[in-house]
Amino acid sequence: LELQRAQCRGGVLAVVAEHAAVLVDHGHAFGREVGNTGRDQMHDRIHLATLERVAIPLADGEGVTRLAAQGDTSVALTSRGRVFLWGNTEYGQHLRRDAVDRLDTPTLLPIDEAVCDVQVGGSFLLVLTADGSVYTAGYGATGHAQAPYARLTRLPLPSRAVSLSASLQYAAAVTDAGHVWTWGLDSPDGRLGLGVLADHRVYEPRRVPFSERATHVVCGGQALLVRCA
Repeated sequence: LELQRAQCRGGVLAVVAEHAAVLVDHGHAFGREVGNTGRDQMHDRIHLATLERVAIPLADGEGVTRLAAQGDTSVALTSRGRVFLWGNTEYGQHLRRDAVDRLDTPTLLPIDEAVCDVQVGGSFLLVLTADGSVYTAGYGATGHAQAPYARLTRLPLPSRAVSLSASLQYAAAVTDAGHVWTWGLDSPDGRLGLGVLADHRVYEPRRVPFSERATHVVCGGQALLVRCA
């Protein structure tokens, strides 16, 4: 993809089933997002095979440092620790009490603490704050049993988290102890890495065996990848 010769930062290309997002070196996001109606969620028209700049309302000197996307939802983290979300919000990923099932433009989320990492799944939002706490909102991998979903709930982890990853139905975190913790919907392929080969839901983070000295984790469709030092 050519964006007027702009150089893309490593690790900030998000491509999923129905949309793509790219972060270029001057801190702006470009994307093409198509909702489940087949129309562009940002412009309400039939989509074209081109990227357009995402109109994130950034302050002077503020740039986008992180992009994540899954399903019909996209999220951006800025250099000031602010989080903007757009796309599908029917499970309360927008952290609002009103019944809005879609945000057509990037909207600032009401998060009081500074955020250092974000991820989205098919129906949930994950937030990592500066103190190493992981919060979740929505439904699915979060383990919320019933509404309301539009609130941040802290996940129980034994030590500080340093990074996150998410797929459509499950998620993972790396802690400062070098361990990987996973939760969400497991699969017959055992994608949570917990030694169980079955479709079953894990409602709280569980430590993945043999994940010592982990530095990064990536949640794929049916596979979990862990990088160790």
